[in-house]
Amino acid sequence: SEYPVKIATTESKAAKAQHLAASFQVTPKLLYCGLDQLDFALVRLELDKLGLTNVACEGGPTVLGLLVGAGVIDEVCLSVAPLLAPSHHGGFLGPNGKFSPGALRLESIIEDEGTLLSRYRLI
Repeated sequence: SEYPVKIATTESKAAKAQHLAASFQVTPKLLYCGLDQLDFALVRLELDKLGLTNVACEGGPTVLGLLVGAGVIDEVCLSVAPLLAPSHHGGFLGPNGKFSPGALRLESIIEDEGTLLSRYRLI
């Protein structure tokens, strides 16, 4: 690929993204997808145009909620670590459940030193 690294950002963060891009050893492709907030549906469309149809996105409940809201995910990978701790983010998709429950089918699960790594497909 002409640009092996892709960075999705917003128009309002263009200067910051260009500064970050200058620190890479290879020139990244900057994808401007939204004015002030990242539009994940537009990110998906831009990546599709580049032939990138298998994309992994890492993030917490806020990012997951935005991805679900944009309708751009078909799998969810979930790690469960052996730690009992309170949650302040309001659950798996963040606070104020904006989405109807969706069915998931377990695709795979592995265990490593008590941590469960699971992969689910949306059905």
